[in-house]
Formats: sequence, C-alpha cells, structure tokens
Amino acid sequence: MALYRFSAEIIGRGKGYSATAAAAYRAGERIEDERTGEVHDYRRRDGVLHTEILAPEGAPAWARDRAKLWNAVEQAERRRDAQLSRQLILALPHELSDAQRQELVRDFVQREFVNRGMVADLAIHAPDRTGDARNHHAHVMLTMRRFDGERFGNKERGWNDDGVLRGWRYQWAQFQNRALERAGHKARVDHRSYADQGIDREPTQHLGKWAHRMEKAGKPSRIGEQNRQVQARNAERAQREHQFKVISLEAEREKRRLLDAQRHKIQTDFAQAGKQPPPQAREAFGDAARAPEAEKEREAEPVPIREAFAESSQAPPSEVDPVRAGEAFEDARRDPDTGERERDERNEPEIWDRDAYEREQADKLIEAAIAEAEDAERRAKEDARRERFEDWAARQRQKLFSRQLEARDVQHLAHERIRELWANRIGEDFDRRRREANADIRAIEARQAQTGIKAWLYRVSGDAEADRTEMDVLRVRKHDLSREQEMARETMEAPLRAEAVALNERQEIELRQLERQLAEKWEQSWNRTGHRANDNQRARKKSRGDQARGREEQDGGRVRVRSYD
Repeated sequence: MALYRFSAEIIGRGKGYSATAAAAYRAGERIEDERTGEVHDYRRRDGVLHTEILAPEGAPAWARDRAKLWNAVEQAERRRDAQLSRQLILALPHELSDAQRQELVRDFVQREFVNRGMVADLAIHAPDRTGDARNHHAHVMLTMRRFDGERFGNKERGWNDDGVLRGWRYQWAQFQNRALERAGHKARVDHRSYADQGIDREPTQHLGKWAHRMEKAGKPSRIGEQNRQVQARNAERAQREHQFKVISLEAEREKRRLLDAQRHKIQTDFAQAGKQPPPQAREAFGDAARAPEAEKEREAEPVPIREAFAESSQAPPSEVDPVRAGEAFEDARRDPDTGERERDERNEPEIWDRDAYEREQADKLIEAAIAEAEDAERRAKEDARRERFEDWAARQRQKLFSRQLEARDVQHLAHERIRELWANRIGEDFDRRRREANADIRAIEARQAQTGIKAWLYRVSGDAEADRTEMDVLRVRKHDLSREQEMARETMEAPLRAEAVALNERQEIELRQLERQLAEKWEQSWNRTGHRANDNQRARKKSRGDQARGREEQDGGRVRVRSYD
C-alpha cells in the first residue's frame, strides 16, 4: 500500500551545509560555488529520474539555471549561520507510473509553493538498488526569499509558519489520493498520526542514511533497535486482536448454532401439532414445508433476531396429541409463566426444564450478539462521522491559513513599499551626506600622506593643524549622520513591526476562535445525534419481556421472566 511521508528541513550554513552542494547532489550535476571556489561534481551518480526548476511569474531568466540560482542564493546570504534553502522529502506512491509520479509532484509544487513566490528545484529519485524497490521519492529545494526585480529581496517569514506547514502536509495527502483515484487504485494515504486516526499502533522512526548504512553493514543502530522493539509490540497487539476476532467468531458460530437448533425445534413443534406457523414466525424462521433447496436459501439469509424470538412464544409444545392439536396450540399461546405461577400457588416443587434453560442461555447469547453488533455499528457510525468532521475541519483550517498567508503577503508588500520610499526620500539623503564626508576625509588623508618639500610646506603653513581639526569634525559628523539615520530607520520600522505583531495577534485570535467554533460544532452535532438515539429508544415499542415485567410489578408475585426482545 502507499505510504505517506512529508518531511521539511532547513539547509543552513550553521550545520555545515551548502545550497550549491545540495542542489548538485540531488540533481546529479556539476556546480561550482562562486563564493568559496569549491566544485561539487555528482555527474556520476545514478538513480536521478527527473530534474526540473519551477519559477514564479516575473522571475528573471537566470532563476531557471540551477548553478546561477543557488549561487545567487549563496551570495544573498551574508551570515555564517544563514538559512539558505528549505528542503522537502516526499514519498511517492509506488502504484503509479513514472509519468504519473512526475505529474503529481509538478502539480503539487506548482500550486503550493511556486504560486506563492518560491523557486522550486525538484529531483525525482528511483529506489536504491539494494533497498526497498517501492521507495520512490522526490527532493524539493525551495528558496526563502522573494524576487525584487532581477535579484532576491528580503526573506518571507510567513513561509515559516507552523500553520502553513500543516496545510502543506494536508494538501500533499489530498494530491496523492486524487492521483491514486484517477489511476484506478484503491490505496489511500493519511497525513494524520496513528493517535489522531484512532489506530492502536506505535509509529516507527525514519532510519536516515547513517542508520541505514549501519543496518545494511550488519551493525545494529539505536533507531533500528527502537524500531524493532516497536514492531514487536505492534505484532503482539495484532496477535491479540486476531485472537479476539477468532474468539468472537467462535462465539458467533455458537450463537448461530443455538439459533438454528431452536428454530428447527419450533418448526418441528408446529409440524407435529398439524398447524401452520403464524405469518410473523414464517417470516422469521421460514415455512417448514418448503423444499430443501429453498431451505438452504433461507438459511443463507440473515435472520431478524428480535422479531423472531418475540414471536417464538407462540410455538406449541414439542409433545402434543395429534387429536387435540387445537387445544395444544391454544395452550402454547398462553403466558409461559402461568404454569410456574400456579405451581408456586400449589406449593409444588419446581422441576428443572432443560429446554427452558437452553432457551434462556440462547437468549443471553443472542442478546449479547445483538448488543455487540449494535455497539459495533454505533462505533462505525461515530468513526465515519468523526472522519467526515475532521476532513471538513481540515478544509476550514486550510482556508483560514490561506487567508492569513495572503494577509501576510499583502502586509509584506506594503511594508516593502514603505521601506523603498523611505530609502529613496530619507535614506538617500543620509547616504549622500555620508559620501561627501568620506570624500573630504580621503582628501585630507591624501594631503597628510604627502612627502618631501610638499609635506614640509604643508606642516609649516599650518594647513596640517587645520586639516586635523577638520578631520575630527568630519568624523563626528559622519558618526552623527549614522546615528540619525538609524534613529530615522527605527522611527519608520517601529510602526511596521507593531502592525506585524498586531496581525500575528489577530491571526492567533482567529485561529483560536476557529478551533473553539469547531469544538462547539462537534459538540452540537454529538448532542443532536444523542437526542436522536434517545428519541428512537423512547419510541421503541414495548416487547413481551417489558410487558411481562409490568405484570410482575402489578401482581407482586415471585415470577421468573424470560424476555425475547
């Protein structure tokens, strides 16, 4: 069956990684890192089935060149611990063909990432020759900055939101299921954990390349040992479940055997009495005079247990004189507890009735089977209803996440326009005055660096002392300009940060409100279902057992009641 995997991680310098090396390895190409001069050549690598770069509309042409793209990413990041790229590892269904898997990955990446403004570098890999033949997977490297004209702009922090990641995980499951359905496969995947799905299983951990190499070399790894322990516990759970199912099946067979025996006995009693069963009994047990092949068809059909045993008290006794069949049949329709009550009034000893005991035991087994079947049906309905509600709730969350992401994008663009206007109107003026100060400082330094007669005349004339004084003034002015520029930038950035914080708070409130509404919706639907079940129970017609218990309360006598409902 198809397996689900969607793992996301950051490729960063802080962990010793390089975007150019990662792209070259995943695509099986040769890329030279212009920042360090190092060459990453993986052209001899096999198993790379397909590589492709998807760029958003308006992206420059060089963004579709793998070497230029990731070298530009490396040049845009200055910090030693910079985050260079986001990497996704996607498990692909082995039931699909290579072309179908390629189309699945391209559609998912285009809709969820490229349309948001990211550049996606995807590579589809074949299973390892010595590994699992079903391990088809794809690596997707995503940029973390938007394009600002022909170059990268600021990083988009909204792409790091946990809600966005949850939406991607949900959408990847939906994309796979639609692809499997279009291809005519019954396999499906689920992005939820075992606990969220209500499955009594422990999940295993992904081995990773180092643990996989250790296991392949015959050396047990820590993760491998943990996975083997989890698999042993899961196998023990599965064995217990199987044993429970076997025991339940044997109990069900015993119930059916007792039911068939009692049905045959009732039919025999009617035949000996020379009477035809009433219509209700014929519907429940079938006509005893039917042909054998019709009898087999009847046995294959499910028996309405409650209706059958509700009418079984009308059956005549097993030993009846044929001449007095009518009286026997009338005696059979009497209250089965009348004889016991009369015997108690005459103080006669109670005689143990084996047939009555067997019927009572059969009643108990049948009632237990009915209760178990009803409980299983109720649980199945609850699980189906919960699954439908969870799917609907996931769609509501995805809609909210999409709206919130669009709001963040709109706010980010507005803030970028404000920063651009500030840089053109205010920041450029500070830069111009700083450049003038730097030019004056360089001129003074050039005069101070003179040698020979020019230097002697420069010192004697007093210009050297004046230049030193002016140099100090220029340095103070340059420092003041930097401080004023920082203060102006902080004055501009403060309301922008406040707007971003306010937007995040509003979105958190919206998320909490949505979760509260979903919980209230689920509680309301649960209460409505419970009210309907209670109404059905109240509206159920009283059975013979209920009527007998009512007679017992009215008479006040000691009566044993057998209920057949």
